[in-house]
Amino acid sequence: MTKAVADPASGNAGESSGMDYLTTMPQRVVRVYMPLLVIVLVLLFPFYWMAITAVKPKEHLLSLDKHNPYWTWSPTLEHINDLLFKTDYPVWLWNTMYVAVAATILSLIASVFAAYAITRIRYTGAQTVGGLIFFARNWQDRRQLRTLCADIKAVREDLLICVDHEGGRVQRFRTD
Repeated sequence: MTKAVADPASGNAGESSGMDYLTTMPQRVVRVYMPLLVIVLVLLFPFYWMAITAVKPKEHLLSLDKHNPYWTWSPTLEHINDLLFKTDYPVWLWNTMYVAVAATILSLIASVFAAYAITRIRYTGAQTVGGLIFFARNWQDRRQLRTLCADIKAVREDLLICVDHEGGRVQRFRTD
């Protein structure tokens, strides 16, 4: 883990950074696993409901007082048979797939032409657009950081190097 950083301006003297708050199993259970379980259940329940509703007999769908709405003991494929063979669903599915594939191909063609145009257009500052992020864990001392910045400037002299250092949980630079 990273060493604690004392920053009197932000009021977090001696506070550790990173994921130190998940060091014990009870903390991980409460802060990670329980919320993750809730999210998974909420996201997967609609798919379960669709699947269970598709195989329930009609009388189970229409009478929730007599039958368990969350489970069936007598699954049937009657609804799927009706959908595929008594309606125009295969035609509707084909039309949907045709439109989706055509729209995807058209958007790819438009995107390729747009990307080509953007890379070929000359405008002020076009060559200086880019991005780098220096993380505190990626360098050991300020001398190494200065050398890295000098090497980057040697490649592109007009490149602007900026710092996003909030002083709170985001610590781009250490105080050593």
